Amino acid sequence: MGQLCAALLFASIALPAIGQDLPIGLGAAISQGAAISQATPISQDAPISQAAPISQAAAISQAALISQAAPIIQAAAINQAAPISQAAPISQAAAINQDAPISQDVPISQDVPISQDVPISQAVHPPDALEPAAEIIPTPSLDPLPLSRDDTHIFRVIPNYNAVNDPSYHFEPISVGEKFMIATHDGFDPFSWVTTFLYAGVGQWQNQYPQFGQGSKGYAKRYGGAFADGAISNFMSEAILPSFLHQDPRYFRLGHGSTLHRIAYTISREWITRNDAGGQEFNTSEIFGNLGAAGLSNLYYPAQERSASETMEKFAVNILGDAGFNVLKEFYPDWRHKFFHKPLPDSH
Repeated sequence: MGQLCAALLFASIALPAIGQDLPIGLGAAISQGAAISQATPISQDAPISQAAPISQAAAISQAALISQAAPIIQAAAINQAAPISQAAPISQAAAINQDAPISQDVPISQDVPISQDVPISQAVHPPDALEPAAEIIPTPSLDPLPLSRDDTHIFRVIPNYNAVNDPSYHFEPISVGEKFMIATHDGFDPFSWVTTFLYAGVGQWQNQYPQFGQGSKGYAKRYGGAFADGAISNFMSEAILPSFLHQDPRYFRLGHGSTLHRIAYTISREWITRNDAGGQEFNTSEIFGNLGAAGLSNLYYPAQERSASETMEKFAVNILGDAGFNVLKEFYPDWRHKFFHKPLPDSH
């Protein structure tokens, strides 16, 4: 009897210690089959039956010890099992992961930012009314007024592009392009076509240059020769030589004095002109321009008419013709004022 009591006493002391060293499953079996577990219940320290596997855990908050002891890779598996994008309310996702709130990992305010390019204050409020534009005060143009046909044509018919009608005109040189423009107007004005038509008709009637013959072919040759004479003379004396020699091809009207004095002035302009600096000098462009045009005419007239006397005759005709036109340019504004009551160019 004493041995039985000693054996029971030894069992009550030794078995709990052995149960702690054994595997968990064997300890659980001993706790179910032995009455010693009632004295020292193992279920109070670590109830294995209540510790569900990690995959079957319903609430993460009850597995606090497991989440601390488990590797991070198991916690990542839990997050993959319930993705935040599939979780309906954000509050439930926050309940699943209390250790790492969503507001810290993926802030909602940073994912969908409010427009930074257009501030709300600018989008809501209309822009201020535009200030009225400053009143533009027109300033008078410094450019000269456009010339009328009365200024560019004598009696509105005869070309007069190279005349300066105002005697008080402040001299300013003209460009090479303007010199060629004057020659072009004088050479190709409709008045030149008409006068050439008449001159060729007179030559046809007098049988001038008989080598040209009669009929339409003869008239065409005479017309072409007469037109070439005028065009070449204009370009030589008003554009080409004035450009090279820096002379002014314009006629500067005197506008005062007796009639004889003014006529003498107009004739003298055939050998006196102004240079681009405003000074007076010999009119080389007029003299040698017309002489050169007369010499070039020998290239398209019959060989029998190519003589020095014929060339000088053409030269004299060109000089006298230009002098006669200078007289018209000098007195036309006076006639226009007297008969048509137009103001004189120097009375503005």
